[in-house]
Amino acid sequence: MRHKTLALLLVVLLGLAGWALHQRFEFVTETVDVGASPLARRDPLLAARRYLERIGARVTARDHLPRGAELAAEGTLITGNAAEVLTAGQAQQLLDWAAEGGHLIVTAATHDSDRPDPLLAPFGVIRRAAGTPAPEPDVAKKLAELLDSASGTPATDDRRPAESEMTELVFEAHPEQARVHFDPRFILAEVAPDGERGDRRPRRIYSAGSAAGAHFAQYEWGDGLVSVLSDQRPWHNDRIGLHDHAYLLRILVDVDRPVLVLHGARVPNLLQLVATHGREALLAGALFVFAWLLRRARRFGPLRASDADGRRALGEHILASSRYRWRHGGAGALLRGARDTVLERARRRLPEQLHGAPQAQLQVLQEHTDLPQETLRQALHIDPGTDPAALHGSVASLQSLWKRL
Repeated sequence: MRHKTLALLLVVLLGLAGWALHQRFEFVTETVDVGASPLARRDPLLAARRYLERIGARVTARDHLPRGAELAAEGTLITGNAAEVLTAGQAQQLLDWAAEGGHLIVTAATHDSDRPDPLLAPFGVIRRAAGTPAPEPDVAKKLAELLDSASGTPATDDRRPAESEMTELVFEAHPEQARVHFDPRFILAEVAPDGERGDRRPRRIYSAGSAAGAHFAQYEWGDGLVSVLSDQRPWHNDRIGLHDHAYLLRILVDVDRPVLVLHGARVPNLLQLVATHGREALLAGALFVFAWLLRRARRFGPLRASDADGRRALGEHILASSRYRWRHGGAGALLRGARDTVLERARRRLPEQLHGAPQAQLQVLQEHTDLPQETLRQALHIDPGTDPAALHGSVASLQSLWKRL
């Protein structure tokens, strides 16, 4: 009875402890920001691409410019920077594609000189820091005639942008206004277009900007369009969801045709990769080679004079000559002379009996010398080749035969 009471008391205590824990503690869900994924860090337009895919566009991304039919199938091409098109041939390829009905969206590159990139040379558009005077004010007024030319304060990500830093864009096909926050540190400016393309002088059909200056310009180019931006930051992963940034991308992109995003990623060469990521391994390898050279260069004790010029004894010359003849089949010639000498002595002792066949000669010699026939065959007929033991046996048999004759 006492044990049952203790067990009941223990169960009650455990129940009270569980109820107290339940009342005091509760499970909560906490979201921990681990930062952007490696793919998002490599591709700042990843969120923009996912947004276009969600609204029905067929989007592909490449790190190099396609050619031929692959490029002709695209409807919109977005490149991050005009400087990514390095050669005049690549620029002409893109411009020819846009003239056939494509829409090229490109971000101008910053230049200290007055010469635009090959891609924007026909338009004469460059990107400058806000407040930097353009080299030709009369031409630059084409972009700034609708805008105030006051310089603005650079925006930062940790504050709300001022109204003067917002760019308002309105397109005919999309009457709703798009408010976009471009980086006020950069503006677009027009310089004299490339004189070689004067016969294809483009017409600017639209431009917009903020108080800092122009940030967006659109040109007719053949049957297509070329849109130039001062920066692509509104479409980056961390800003595509702010203001009307995604709406502007939706306006510019034709979702019914394929869209190509050109990364223009430049792969570093081997020396750059080694200098950036393999300096420790390179240093360790150099130290290993240096230590190996030191080890190979070391010697112990005094230098020993070479005795290659010393004279050899006669026996050494005879031994060397014998070994040379032995390696080149000279044993058979030496043994042949000894056999001829023994047979000559046998013919003098048995002149009438050694003129038959070899087997008959062996029979006569066996009867006369009492040597086994195998010993006689080894002495007179078996070729020792290069076997030292066989040569020694043949010579010993010849000596036994010589003594019995």
